[in-house]
This record gives sequence, structure tokens and C-alpha cells, in this order.
Amino acid sequence: MKKGTIFFDFDGTIHETMYIYGPALDKAKEYLDEHKIPHKGLEKELYHTYLGYNADDMWKMVMGGNDLETIHYVSSIVGREMNLNLDRGLGRLYPKTEETLMELKKRGYTLVYISNARNRYYEKVKETYKLERFFDGFLTSEMYNELPKEEILKSVMNDYPAPYSIVGDRFFDMVGGKKNNITTIFCNYGYGKPEEGNDASYRIDSIDELLEIIK
Repeated sequence: MKKGTIFFDFDGTIHETMYIYGPALDKAKEYLDEHKIPHKGLEKELYHTYLGYNADDMWKMVMGGNDLETIHYVSSIVGREMNLNLDRGLGRLYPKTEETLMELKKRGYTLVYISNARNRYYEKVKETYKLERFFDGFLTSEMYNELPKEEILKSVMNDYPAPYSIVGDRFFDMVGGKKNNITTIFCNYGYGKPEEGNDASYRIDSIDELLEIIK
């Protein structure tokens, strides 16, 4: 008998994404600079702040406009490079991730992947890390016409057994959980600012701490 459902963000929650994302943003920045396209906020120390946004929203912030042709092109550079970096073996899951997810499965929980990333990236990480071992469902914003996580959760929750929890490192995840009255677990170790988890039901410093919270 299923005990409930845990929705997991991916980047910054189970995946140390900067190992593949940082070099990919470097390539996009090179393109923008080479073509003298104005941008702001692409300093290396700010790269992590963009993880969690969907690509269009992120590039609109960086480029300060709605030049969709350029936005889609630089987004494609990042997506291509991230996938290549996975092929190069640069990606990694956080320590104790696989053991924690497997233990939650053994305990009878339904695990669902939910991400604002593009489908092409989701398919690549799913293959790279063999995520079907852990997850019973996969949800991306692109599958739902770029809806925010709270709307995606609202539309799918009844497809999975209650009660519900969501684990994530950004305000998108916490807002999604709060608006749907589900337990929120904020990852202090991820890419969000500490205050993004101020209203979370729980905070964790390592993913294996979930085993103490979710019993």
C-alpha cells in the first residue's frame, strides 16, 4: 500500500547542476559578447541564481527584453552544452541521493520528478542517471505549456496517492507546495537564497535527512 507522494525538484535538490550549467552559460555569454548583444547579470557568481527559472523567463531577465529569436537561440546553446557536459561525465547527483530515493521507494512512497527544465534536458538526465529506478512520474513545465509549478501540482495531485510533500531548493517549489496545502521541504544546500525557505514546513542540510522527516 502506498504511503503518499513526494514531488522532487531536480536541479539543486538531487542534482549538483552547476558542474554542467556553469560551463554552458560561459558559452552563451561568449555568443552574446561576440555579437555585441547587451546583457546583465551573467557574472559567474550569479549563475546559480537562474537555476529554477524556465529558460525564456531567465533570458528575458538577462537580456532585458523580449527578443524571442535571440532568447531561443542562446537558450539552445545552453541546453546543447549542458547535455554535452553530461556526456563528458561532468554531472553528478548530491551525495546519498540514490540511497535516499531508493529507501523512500522501499518504504512505499510514490516519487515524482517535477522541473521547470526543458524536455530535452529532462530526457537526457533521465537516461544519464537512470531515474526510472526511483521516479513513478515525470513532470516538466514544457509538458504543461510553461505553467508554474503550483498549477502543475494542482492539475496532477489527484493522480497520485495522498498525503503529499514537495522537496526543492527554490521559492518556486515552496510556493507550489504552499498554494496546494502540501508539506514543503526546503534544501538549504541548493541554489536558492536561505530566505526562499522561510515558510517551509521543514529545512534540510542533506538529502538523507528526508529519511528522518518522512517516516
